[in-house]
Amino acid sequence: LEQMGEKYFKLYKVKPTKEQVLLELAELLSVNEAKNYSKELLEQINHRQQMGQIIFSDSIVVPHPALPVGISTKMAIALIPNGMQWDQAENIRFVFLISPSYIENKGITVITKAIVKLVDFQQFQEQILAEPTFENFSKLFLQLM
Repeated sequence: LEQMGEKYFKLYKVKPTKEQVLLELAELLSVNEAKNYSKELLEQINHRQQMGQIIFSDSIVVPHPALPVGISTKMAIALIPNGMQWDQAENIRFVFLISPSYIENKGITVITKAIVKLVDFQQFQEQILAEPTFENFSKLFLQLM
């Protein structure tokens, strides 16, 4: 899936802050986008968070903008094997930053459904975190799609 290539993947060996993760993932997604894309994306994510919960489970969080700011749909992925604090959640291990396109969004529901499945499959989460490489992640994540 071109929406989630290795260039949008980040592994944190040390616990990051929520701000750091959002900033760095937005930066990864800003390739081939408008100059102010990162800033706008983060503002829209902030708006979205004020409207309601983006925490999917005790280990998965899915930040996304209230309004799409990107030309193409894509998703950045952060793996935090040791867990991190995200608002009230204390052990977030997966961050899926989804940036929908303001033009068209084919493929986004497939990705969202796969994330929802990942919430239910604890063993998949453990298999991904046991070997937190992009290859292993994409191999397992594709099985959920």
